[in-house]
Formats: sequence, C-alpha cells, structure tokens
Amino acid sequence: MPRIAVVATSVAVVLVAAGSGGSTPAAVRESTPVPLIGASYTHFWNPDCSLGGSGIVADGGGVRATIKQQLAAMRAAGLESLRMIVWNAHDTTGQDWGVIPSAAGRVVEPYRSNLIHYATDVREAGFKQLTIAFGPQPPNLPLLYGPSGITDPGYDPGLFEENWSFIRDVRSLVKQYGPASTHFDLFSEGVPGPTDDPALARIADDYITRMYRNYVDAFGNSDVTVSFVGVVGPEDAAGRVKKLVADLRASGRPLPTYFDIHPSYAPRVLDELRAVDNALTEEGLSQPLVIGEEAYDDPAVAHAIATFETTSARPITEVLEWPLTADRPCKDISVSAPYRADGYITALTGAPPSTNLTATVFSPKQITLTSPYGNPVTALEDGDYAFTVTDTSAAANFHLVGPGVNRHTTRRFAGTATWPITLRPGTYRYGSDRPHAKLRGRFVVLATQKPELNIALGKAATASSETQNNPASFAVDGLAETFWNAGAFAPQWIQIDLGAPYSIGRIRLLVAQLPAGYTDHRVWVRGAAPGDQEHLLHEFAGETTDSEALDYTPTKPLAGIRYIRVETTASPSWIAWKEIEVFQH
Repeated sequence: MPRIAVVATSVAVVLVAAGSGGSTPAAVRESTPVPLIGASYTHFWNPDCSLGGSGIVADGGGVRATIKQQLAAMRAAGLESLRMIVWNAHDTTGQDWGVIPSAAGRVVEPYRSNLIHYATDVREAGFKQLTIAFGPQPPNLPLLYGPSGITDPGYDPGLFEENWSFIRDVRSLVKQYGPASTHFDLFSEGVPGPTDDPALARIADDYITRMYRNYVDAFGNSDVTVSFVGVVGPEDAAGRVKKLVADLRASGRPLPTYFDIHPSYAPRVLDELRAVDNALTEEGLSQPLVIGEEAYDDPAVAHAIATFETTSARPITEVLEWPLTADRPCKDISVSAPYRADGYITALTGAPPSTNLTATVFSPKQITLTSPYGNPVTALEDGDYAFTVTDTSAAANFHLVGPGVNRHTTRRFAGTATWPITLRPGTYRYGSDRPHAKLRGRFVVLATQKPELNIALGKAATASSETQNNPASFAVDGLAETFWNAGAFAPQWIQIDLGAPYSIGRIRLLVAQLPAGYTDHRVWVRGAAPGDQEHLLHEFAGETTDSEALDYTPTKPLAGIRYIRVETTASPSWIAWKEIEVFQH
C-alpha cells in the first residue's frame, strides 16, 4: 500500500462463510527456517477507513500511551517484527494522513520526538526487527501510479538531495533508538513495471540507482533494499525484479542481501513468488525474499506462502501483513491496531500463537505476569487465555480482578494451578491478598477488530461457459481488475466450491456489465452431502451498472454450505462477474 496516493482500490462479490482452512505441508517445518512474522504499523487508529490525524510519526505525540499498549498487545499475540512507512514531502499542506515535512533535509519537531518514541517503544516491547520504508510524496516522488499505469508525478529532481539527507537522518535515529536489527527500504514500491512508459520509468530507475549508490557508499548493503509490487501478475512481478536488479547493478555497488516483494492479496501470490524466484535465479542471485506487505491475517495467502517455502530453495526470512483485508473494504487500511497474524503464524510455524500466560508468586511484593514470549504483560488483546499460576511463597497468593473475572489462590496454597479465563476489554489488576498488601500489578485488555475473511478467495470455480482470457477462476482471484466472462448472454451460471461446509453470513457480487440495464441474478446454495438439495438463498432483480456491488446478508447465518451458484437469467450484456467473495460468519 506504501504510497497511499497511488494505491488502487478493488471491490468484489462476497459470500460470508465459516469453516476449516487449508493445512500447511508438514515438510515446511522440517526443511525451512521459520520467517519473522509481523505487520506494518503506521497508524494508531482507522475510523471509517480514514487515516486523517492518526499517523504515528505525524500525529502520535499525544497518544504515546495508546501506541505502547498496542505494541505490547501485538507482541503478546506473537508478532515479532514491524514495518513503518515514513512518508515525506517538501510541503505537506493539505496532507493530514501521515506525511511529514522534509524541507529541512531532516526530521523536525514534533515528528522527530514521535519517531524516537516509536523506535524506542518498539525495542522495549521486545520486537526483534524494525523496517523503515521511505515513501516520498509529490514533488519529492519520482514515480506515481494512476488508474492505467504510471503518470507524470511532477517530480522535482532538485529535491533528490533533500530526500537523501532525510533518509540519513531517519536512519541515524532508528539505529540509535530502535531494536538491534533494523532494515531500510529506500523507495517503497518504487520499481516501475516492464510495460510502463519508458520515459517516465527512467525517472524512477535513475532515482533508485543514485539513491542506492549513495546509501551503500555511506552504510554498506547489509540492511537495505528497494521493495517492489507483484499485484499485476507473475510476469509483471518477474519483470519488476529484473528491472530492479538492473537499476541496482547500474549503481556499481554490491546488491542487497535480500529482496522485498509485495505480492497479490490472493492465493495467486504463489505464482508470483515462483516467478520472482525464477527471475532471480536467471540473474544468478540466491538472496532470500522478504514479503514486506500482504493481506491482513489471511489463512489462504499464508498457505500459499508456506507452499512456496516447501517447493523452493529460496528462503523467506520475513512476512509482514498490511492492515487491509483481501476484499479491500477500504482504500488503504481497513483494520485498526492492535493487529493479529494468527493465519500467518499458524501456517508458517505449524501452530497457532500461544495464549499461555504465566503468573509467578515469589513473595507478596514480588509477583510477575509474563506473556508466552517472556515479556511482562502490560497489554493484551481480548480473547481466551490460560493462566498458569506458580506459587512458591508461604505467605502470599495470586489474585486477578477485572471485567468478568475474580479468581485467586489461597494464601496457604503452594504449587501450580491453571485457569482458563476469557479476558474482555478493560483494566485488570493482580497481586496478593496478604493483609495490608495491594493488587499492585495492572494490565489493559484491548478490543481486537476481527475482520471478515473471504473464504471463496482462490477456491475452485466452474461455469456454464467461459472465454479463453476470462476463466471462472478470475471471479475468485481477489482482483477487481480481472473478471469471469461467459462470452454469452443469459441464462448463464458460475459455481464456487468452498472445499468444506461453512456458515454464510454475507454475500456481495461485484458487477461486470456493459451496458447498464435490468438484470436478474439468483444465488443458490447447497451443502456438502451427496444428497443435499440446492435451494435459493436470494434473488437480485433490478437495474444494475458496471462495478456496482450487490450485497445480501441473511437474517441468520446459513450453516453447512459448501457450494454457491450464481445464476443470471436476464441481462443486457454478456454475463460476467468481477468478484464473488464468501465470508465466514
């Protein structure tokens, strides 16, 4: 998503359902190292898809306590690394979504203190690695994407030195205050595509070559790269990484020690990763990959990444989610912090994140509570946990009080007890009940936003007919830019096999239709058993236009649904759908 202003929005057809996800091949755990798993954390709040006034570096000065709580909760949920995009511009007038000024060639106050606090708090929360990605904005931006490719960004070459000076200053602060391992992306998603306008692409190519040369001359090549997108498809992703390699080789300096790709928000990520792997091999390069941005907590995408790990000799050293779900209900960010990455952790480590908390009573004044990862508990995300209480004191006990909870051991108890406890949003206190003692410990439980997951993404799709260039699979690829086309008028149908029974909670169909006019679409559902009968879930009848979204939410979830068939009986155009998405209730 890095550049914000240049990110395209995708909309799709959706059906909400519940069920089991894919499994990770067992061999991945035995043959490949486990990558660091984390998230891009750039904004502390995302109300109604708006980023205004919530950038951590731009606006985080008065909410440091909130940011520290979110960091602690994410680390306790198993996230190990973070990525921060620092957007900069010579003049930030009218840009309130996170851009900071760079006219001085350095980070000025109050943004300087905000960045120092962020790096410090990331380190103190126990994160293993922090990546800083740079996202210059016009007129500092040498590459701008519009709806049909790159456009003239209005780049001022005279601001190159401003950008370079700004990068040096940011790096010095992050190295001083951040965790021991820090990486830097010199131009987030800044690599042009192989089919982009050559004259405009050359501006970005020259910028990358020159900036990389400056950086390696000053700091070496061990902690730096330039990220690139892969969302257009495998051929485009391979073309971009080859273009990047050419730009970096033109610098005359050693190449990066890793390459950072931002693939599709769909299972097609597997094809894109393989294409990039092959392209790098053709270039004689064996560097590992970092997946710097991916769909938020997406089990299907996570499974595709795990599959790549089992079938490629090229390691993936880090996977970072972007807080936007695959159905892209917002333009840029659809999930508010604190984030979870359960889907990626489960697929890439072979087990879900631990929810075991350890309370140890040494004395009335020495009682500790630690997370599964050994950090003191100061903030958690709401949900179910297992408290293991170990009491070695003959004079104290352990007492936990908070919303819906009042549990304690006796003062004479010595040994170990395990409590299953559901933590709700609010403040919890813990300590000993010894006379004159107080519940001195305290932690906060934060509400976790639980987005819908499109479980139709990448599932098997069949249709009454399809054209050679627009197969049925395009209706479930997560991309509004592609579509299934029957190549014929009504009646036509398309069916999605979810692979397992789910509970349908919502359906949305993204129309592909020219011209506009009256249409009749019927959604049929069927269970998994051989004798299950198909029945009508809903009928959309009326005037529709291209790219319109048709939404339906049942009055109550329909359980046990495996097959969804969308039948069109009337339309003024050939029958087509841009996306059909299914979300678990």
